[in-house]
Amino acid sequence: MEEEGQELKPILVRDGDLSGYQAEKDTLENILEEFNRRFGDVDWKEPDKVRKTLVEDIPELLREDEGVINAPDRQNAKEVSNKRLKEEIKKLMMSQTEIYKKYMQDPDFQKKYQDFVFDLLWSQKEKANK
Repeated sequence: MEEEGQELKPILVRDGDLSGYQAEKDTLENILEEFNRRFGDVDWKEPDKVRKTLVEDIPELLREDEGVINAPDRQNAKEVSNKRLKEEIKKLMMSQTEIYKKYMQDPDFQKKYQDFVFDLLWSQKEKANK
């Protein structure tokens, strides 16, 4: 799939009505499906370990971060999320070198993963605020 240069568009909301909106990434199955859609072409040496780290462990750490949770708007939340994500990836330099290298050396992967994590966190935040 060619996704280079594409951006995720925000969901249009008319008159503040969110009644027709439902977060799609609310189950682990859906999250894994989305992860595989975006990153399935990466040939990881330990795919199960990498998938758990990228899909469960890191998002869980960011989900608990007050800066992401309490950001006043989407733009600020995205900036905080990206900064915290980079900090968490740096912590993996010795224990998960494969993830660290991929994130730091591949700008396309970095952007896609940042978007993946933020979309996951933001949709969960919106769902919790309903």
